[in-house]
Amino acid sequence: MTLAPTLCAQFLNTSRENRRRVGRKVDAPFTRLSGKYRVILAWALARPGRVLAAAALLFAVSIFGMTQLPSEFVPTQDQSLLVVGFKTAVGSDLAETDQLIQQAERFLMSRPEVERVYAVVGGFSGEGNEARMYLKLVPPTERDMGHLEAASLIRSTPNAIPGLRTVAQDLSQSGFSSRRGFPVEFSVRGPDWEARVNSSRDVMMRLEESGLVVDRDTVYKLGMPELHILPDRARAADLGVPKEDVATTINAMVGGLRVGKYSSGGRRIDVRVRLLADQRSRPEDIGYLRVRTASGDLIPLSTWVHLEERPVLQEITRRDRERAITITANVAPGHAQDEALALVEGLGKGMPIGTRIVLEGASVEFRDSMGGL
Repeated sequence: MTLAPTLCAQFLNTSRENRRRVGRKVDAPFTRLSGKYRVILAWALARPGRVLAAAALLFAVSIFGMTQLPSEFVPTQDQSLLVVGFKTAVGSDLAETDQLIQQAERFLMSRPEVERVYAVVGGFSGEGNEARMYLKLVPPTERDMGHLEAASLIRSTPNAIPGLRTVAQDLSQSGFSSRRGFPVEFSVRGPDWEARVNSSRDVMMRLEESGLVVDRDTVYKLGMPELHILPDRARAADLGVPKEDVATTINAMVGGLRVGKYSSGGRRIDVRVRLLADQRSRPEDIGYLRVRTASGDLIPLSTWVHLEERPVLQEITRRDRERAITITANVAPGHAQDEALALVEGLGKGMPIGTRIVLEGASVEFRDSMGGL
């Protein structure tokens, strides 16, 4: 009501004769269409059974076609941006990880598809063996491959730099959910922790064998071994040593204890004391620490504590107040999101009783949207 008259006033010759000529040209196709519609309408009204049968057949064919077509929550878009997660061996410190990431930077910057990179080592996750890199690709018109092919190239980085594991993420897929933003995202849950661990490993193996996904990743990662100090409670009671004294002694000798403050130049600095580095670097050094008994004697911890080294998880995830093992992945080139999710849901049906798969993030958004459609 506003745009069309304004454009007509600017672009059309508004003389009376020109209006008539334009009107005739516009009306002519509609007049012919009206005549054909009148004939078809009369034919259809005379044969209602055939029309309804044809409509039902067309509807059935469309439903069948929709179930056979591959589908996804949102199509991928080439934004010339990629996020790559790097992981080195468990226990690597920041210096070791940084050296490998610098090699990855040189490898990627040597590619003509990459314009620039920005890397953060241990900054987001807090783990010394993890890094994240943001890649800005050259515009699509200036490269011979799409961004998904570039992501496949990035996955070849471990082949060029041993010791690195990569997970590439397309940013155009990451803004449609409240989770990690991968098109395939789910968690393995259940009351039995060992069953969850075994089931998650089996699912990871099946996903790899299927070829439907790439960049598989899981939050179940065993980190550096942790030293567990287990006191003999009966022995401690005989000696009259409270178990709290063990924690206090280890905390002071290994972790350090603040014994004062030092002021200089308007700044106040804590003064902490602890054992020298060569006196607290080995597990057996704990056994040399001494605690005082009820009789006043100093006895070494090795006489009544037991030391165990156990691998611990780098991250503990809970969903709906229960422990969960989250698994994420990208859809492999040539496949669709619904294919990958159908496989995941099928794997969930073969799990032990009580253990189940729960879709999360973009995966559950996809299922909800398709259900609504």
